Amino acid sequence: MELKQSADIQQHAVRSVNGSPSPHYFSFFPLLDWQGWYDYNPKVGKGRKPLPSKEVEQFISQYVSASTAASAGLMSDNQIIERVMFPLVNEGFKCLEEGIAQNPGDIDVIYLNGYGWPVWRGGPMHWADHEVGLPHLLKSLQNFAKQFPEESHFVPSKLLETCVTMRVTVEQYYANGLQKQKQSRL
Repeated sequence: MELKQSADIQQHAVRSVNGSPSPHYFSFFPLLDWQGWYDYNPKVGKGRKPLPSKEVEQFISQYVSASTAASAGLMSDNQIIERVMFPLVNEGFKCLEEGIAQNPGDIDVIYLNGYGWPVWRGGPMHWADHEVGLPHLLKSLQNFAKQFPEESHFVPSKLLETCVTMRVTVEQYYANGLQKQKQSRL
């Protein structure tokens, strides 16, 4: 079966379920019809250069204007980063607490090599220590936990709270062997 036939079958399936393709339906085979999340022009970049799609932009602006987040006010870039990345760092702290990772560098290496974390940021644990600051991370997570009490990933880890109380970075906490002292008390 050729790809074009697959795309036609896919469009037929959408029509049979929905009655007609929804206005935000985009082919999974964008180069066959020269559109998708991006538009493609065979005369630009041999048809491989993605160009902004007016149809997608219109759909997104309609969606945003109808969403509750938009009516409450748009979030800044920094607020989005904090809402998405702070729980990830918090999970890193929880992995350290549970002994899943031996030190914060292990988590950073995994994110740098396995998940494409930007190298210049040094990994999520390094980023939290040296760019964000653990007191800010803790305060933000506490605020998120109050705002979203049903979401456990916003509940700050005990290790994060300990590091902030001791005024050390997680890197210093492990470099000074403080995790071993805590384990021996248990």
